Amino acid sequence: MYSLSFQKVDEANEKVGAKALNLIKMKRKNLPIPDGFIIQTEALKRYIEWNEIDRQTDNIHERILHGEIPIEIESDLVEAFRNLKCSYTSVAVRSSSSAEDLEGASFAGQYETYLNVKSTEDFLSKVKACWASFFTERVEQYTQNMYADFDEVSMAVVVQGLIESETSGVIFSQNPVTHNTKEMMINASYGLGEAIVSGLVTPDVYLVNKQTFEIEKEKGLKEVKIIPLVEGVEEIETTEDEQQKFCLTDEKIIELAEITKEVEALYQHPVDIEFGIQDNQVYLLQARAITTLTEAKELTPFQKDISLNFEDMEEFWILNDTSFSHAVSPLYASFIIPAFSEGTASSFQKLNFIFNRLNLKVYKGHIYTRTEPFKGDSDKRSQEHKELMESIYPVLTKRMNQIIKEQFLPYYDKLDSSTWENLNLQRGKEILQSLTDFYKTAYDLHFDIVMPQMSLNYYS
Repeated sequence: MYSLSFQKVDEANEKVGAKALNLIKMKRKNLPIPDGFIIQTEALKRYIEWNEIDRQTDNIHERILHGEIPIEIESDLVEAFRNLKCSYTSVAVRSSSSAEDLEGASFAGQYETYLNVKSTEDFLSKVKACWASFFTERVEQYTQNMYADFDEVSMAVVVQGLIESETSGVIFSQNPVTHNTKEMMINASYGLGEAIVSGLVTPDVYLVNKQTFEIEKEKGLKEVKIIPLVEGVEEIETTEDEQQKFCLTDEKIIELAEITKEVEALYQHPVDIEFGIQDNQVYLLQARAITTLTEAKELTPFQKDISLNFEDMEEFWILNDTSFSHAVSPLYASFIIPAFSEGTASSFQKLNFIFNRLNLKVYKGHIYTRTEPFKGDSDKRSQEHKELMESIYPVLTKRMNQIIKEQFLPYYDKLDSSTWENLNLQRGKEILQSLTDFYKTAYDLHFDIVMPQMSLNYYS
């Protein structure tokens, strides 16, 4: 048999992939896992053999997408799919590599996931798409970086009843930002969970003390949600009411926290869990090791530099909720803080401003600022600044249009062209570094325009 129901899978079966084994391990402990079945790795091997494909085949990805499924595999898979459809309106089809979701090497986001699959034809097409995702360049590059032998890594597919979540999210059993082992982090938003996993939304964030269940909340924008349609899914904007309220009640947060502690105890190491809530019932959709936590639980020098610590709190820092009205992600903080600080420092120096720079640091997701005053004759500096601003102000509009035309628009075009590239890891790093550098340039130019206007308003 090429397919096996969750109930029939042996936990030692390496032909079903890591994701499937994680689901089955939890289901056997009576955790709330939707039913499903596994397409074993032998199906892909047989499919490749039948279509006479090997690693030297040109356009291997396309060949797999459009190949013919042998009749013995197709009949097996169709029967399993129809049996599952007796209990669910539609299914989710996900990859399950032998290397995926293993401790120390999470392949999250490297393969494909398809939601709200209803017809037999669409199901078989999505299975082939999952198989094809194993042969993309980004997966091969990632596999090599994880020191896995590409030729030994194989692909199974998880087919699971779709939970039509009103609310969904991701839970980290240990805080991945602060490395605090005593609290967990829940990110949640409306609709199906792909909106959070793919980074489409700014979710609500809940920090939960694992002993006392004390809750800290941070409301996210929850800009959009993904909902199932008659066929496929659709991304729609959330309503103003949805955006203005938290998507989880305290009771549901505590229920999720209790389930997470069970899963962490089962695995005996930190985990992250994807969940969905339908008709007030919690379902666990996957679980894997947290691979972002460092063993020493120490922040890097860069993380320390942009984080507000207890020594900093002896100085006067102001919550900057004007420029940053919501909590920011660690990735965004790593972009914005150096760019904002260096941009003000460069601009303030050129404009003879009475401050040297505006320092930024992050604390619990929020940006705090502290001005660094100019060391010298402040009265003289202030007069020089005023005179310079009066000379600059009449040409600000022309200067702004010139900056947009010569600096911003060319870079936007360059960035747009990158979206069409088939990026490998090295090229992705280069583009990310380019974006980091542009942030610094952009904020330098930004303050060249903003500061003269602000200064003249002050002096007038």
